[in-house]
Amino acid sequence: AAREGYVSRFHRVASERDGVSYGLRNFGVTGESSGTLIRAGQLDEAVAFIEANDVAYVTINIGANDLLGHLGSDDCSSSITTPACQQRLLPALDSYRANLERILETLRDAAGAETPILVLATYNPFSLGFGGLSLEAASDDATIQLNGVASEVAAEFDVIVADGFTP
Repeated sequence: AAREGYVSRFHRVASERDGVSYGLRNFGVTGESSGTLIRAGQLDEAVAFIEANDVAYVTINIGANDLLGHLGSDDCSSSITTPACQQRLLPALDSYRANLERILETLRDAAGAETPILVLATYNPFSLGFGGLSLEAASDDATIQLNGVASEVAAEFDVIVADGFTP
């Protein structure tokens, strides 16, 4: 249920902690990648809202779908170190970096330096045991690499990174 997702949980905890009844506008779209977030207008819609409203926090959770198709491929199913898998993952990580830089720069410009922006580190989409232990270990490694990129980019724009991987 939406009320049990990280957006609603963060909203509830922040409101309780701050003693403020914050409003909530969730622009999340299931299945988005960092590229589609930009191209499909979700980023523009969020920026327009931020610029028109007094926003206390901005949170973003993007990245799992940048890896999902690659990690589920035959090329990456046993190891992310195979040449075939690396030919898929390295360009995906480069694209994610460029997209996330654009996203965070755009959000930071819209929200201003004082508004906290939080990026949720990506969970492993294969960590539920459906693909066997080798797939889970390989996808853990790739997800850790993706989260490393997110942490580096977040630091450039004074953005907080929350751990969505460990839970």
